[in-house]
Order: sequence, then C-alpha cells, then structure tokens
Amino acid sequence: MLESPSVKEAKSSSGTKTAERTSVPLLDLTRQYAQIRQEVLAAIEEVCDSQHYILGEAVSRFETQAGRFLGAKHGIGCASGTDAIFLALAAAGVGAGDEVITPFSFFATASSILRIGARPVFADIDPETFNLSTASVAQIIDRHGAFGPASWGRS
Repeated sequence: MLESPSVKEAKSSSGTKTAERTSVPLLDLTRQYAQIRQEVLAAIEEVCDSQHYILGEAVSRFETQAGRFLGAKHGIGCASGTDAIFLALAAAGVGAGDEVITPFSFFATASSILRIGARPVFADIDPETFNLSTASVAQIIDRHGAFGPASWGRS
C-alpha cells in the first residue's frame, strides 16, 4: 500500500517538542471492499468464466448502466480514471499549447493534461464545497485569457 508520511508534534521526556513521523495510507479501500466483496468476486468469476477479458457482455452491461445512471446517451468503460480524463480532454479538443484550469486534486488529473500536450493551470478549491473555486478561476482567466469550458458527465 502506498503511504504518505505525516509529522505530528510530540514531547520528549525532557518536555521539549519533537516531531514524530507516522504513516497515513494514501488509499485504503478495506471497509468499502468488505461491503461489496461477494458482488466483486461474482463479477470477476463471470468474466473469467466467459473468457472475455477485453470488452464482452460485462463491459457492455456496465456501459449501458453507467450511461443510464449519468443521464448520458452513452457510457464508455476505460482501463482507469486516468484514461477517462485523457479521453475526455481529447474529446473536448484539448491539445498541445492549450491550458487547462484544474484544482490540484489527484496526480492523475495533471498527468493527463500533460500527457495530451496541454499545460495544467492550478486553481484553488472552495473550502466549503471542495469544488473548483469560481473566484480562483476568474483570477486565472483574467491572467490567461479566455477559458473554454467542457461538459463533464452530462450532455
């Protein structure tokens, strides 16, 4: 498991402040997985039994259900969230020389922007909603010029 170091303050036996290093898991899905374990194992078994590891009926079902859930005409399964971000950028026509305003969230976002040849421009988040701050985006647009929004999720 990947871990992110964390430093917390402690006091030594002499009463002076010291730093104590602890590890905080970067991603721990143990509790979430425990709740859906049987469903996940059944889906894996279905794919293994069908021998359709790429595309196939399970992927088709997922894409149909995802599209319906999102209210979109289509759902497209990807190998990873990073691939999904990359494909969304490509579909929006983002490419070399473009700038993409993004919060610094997970490294996959910035790496997908770089992979397509564009440059990430980082904006702050709203501390109440944790979404991209419109005030921060407005300041960036003033410095960088026009911003062409892309529709994410619903069309």
